[in-house]
Amino acid sequence: MALTGTYRLQLHHEFTFVDAQAVVPYIAELGASHLYLSPILQAASGSLHGYDVIDHSAIAHGLGGLSGFEALVDTARQHGLGIVVDIVPNHMAFVAPEYVNRPLWQVLREGRGAATASWFDIDWEAGHGRLGIPVLACPLDRVIADGDLHLGLHEAEPVLRYHEHVFPLAPGTAPAGLTAGDTRLTPAGWAQLLGQQHYLLADWRTKDEVLTYRRFFEVDRLIAVRVEEPAVFEQTHALLLDLHHRGLIDGFRIDHPDGLTDPLAYLLSLLLLTDRGRPPVPRPQAARRVQPLKTPRMPVASTAPPRSWASIAAWGLPPLAALVAHRLLGERTGAEIAGWGTALFLVLLLRALWPAVAEGARPVVGASALPLAGLVFLYG
Repeated sequence: MALTGTYRLQLHHEFTFVDAQAVVPYIAELGASHLYLSPILQAASGSLHGYDVIDHSAIAHGLGGLSGFEALVDTARQHGLGIVVDIVPNHMAFVAPEYVNRPLWQVLREGRGAATASWFDIDWEAGHGRLGIPVLACPLDRVIADGDLHLGLHEAEPVLRYHEHVFPLAPGTAPAGLTAGDTRLTPAGWAQLLGQQHYLLADWRTKDEVLTYRRFFEVDRLIAVRVEEPAVFEQTHALLLDLHHRGLIDGFRIDHPDGLTDPLAYLLSLLLLTDRGRPPVPRPQAARRVQPLKTPRMPVASTAPPRSWASIAAWGLPPLAALVAHRLLGERTGAEIAGWGTALFLVLLLRALWPAVAEGARPVVGASALPLAGLVFLYG
């Protein structure tokens, strides 16, 4: 199915696969060729965006699970629509309670020797063999003195609780006769127990010195995933690729490939595992709207180019500011946008001729247009 236009749907617990089914006829009538869905894998509880994935092996239960997704695909097919799904290869959620992220939970319990330690980008040397986690509201000694630490059990496993946070205890370090809510340790006992763990709990104000895992930008709740490792790639992409091979997913949009260790290698790896094994050739009318990435050449079908955004952004800027933004965007991204001066001029001219726009009104660019910055489709 040729991709000529997408309509993005932001899925969450208040807009599920069932809700998406209800708007499919409308989207088809608009002329879109594909539904573009926000991430569909299991995300952190209450997530409104889905980019904080906690389980790559399950479709989000709050969205309707696998059966709900299959029903949405069936409805889309009945109306001639394909399916594009967001992939989040950069990171996973590092949220409370920490056991919701099972691969990370294993690392917290077993340290750098855990089978899943290769999943995450952790600087073990900087942390002297421990994962630095600055989540405490105050220094550790005060937390202990205030009685905010508790011992307990989770699924018969000894754990440490701090408000909403739950951390596993390293094998062999739990006090004998542990019961839920146990707080009998002395300050010295707490210090000894915590010193035996594979993680270091610290005051959030010390994050610059303590935090030892790579994040998505500066979001502490998102820990970087090392998809450059073949085993990690396989385990984090197995379900989505299976859905593709079953014919339920036609294309992937890759979230922030620029944050990966080797974007080109990642895209090639993913491409080789698709049914077609190569990007499609867009229809001529689509080719005028999407441009290939310039350097290096990426094995993708399309992307939302910076030069288009220079013109779109100009709608909301005074003429002089728009020209400056246009130039800076070209300098920062290396995009060849000089030839788009004419388009930018037309935008500015239209603003001048259209008082409603000049006075601050915004044109409707399309429900799926603005969120597509950084869009990368692997195949159509």
